[in-house]
Amino acid sequence: MTVDKKVGYTRYGNRAISIVDLPGTYSINARSPEEKIVIDYLLNNKLDLVVDVVDSSNIERNLFLTLQLLEKGIPC
Repeated sequence: MTVDKKVGYTRYGNRAISIVDLPGTYSINARSPEEKIVIDYLLNNKLDLVVDVVDSSNIERNLFLTLQLLEKGIPC
């Protein structure tokens, strides 16, 4: 599990792309230091796309974050 954000860079054609791996979280309501990293990054950066990985073994808990991201207008 990631406990801090990790950043990697690549290129696609002439476009520079940064890929950011954030700590796992189930909500954008900060409780732990790791969740605060996620919230700060999601709400304070211009993002082209967020890949929200959802575990179907507990779909309700996992889709809560998806709903919050969509409500905030964050592109998923």
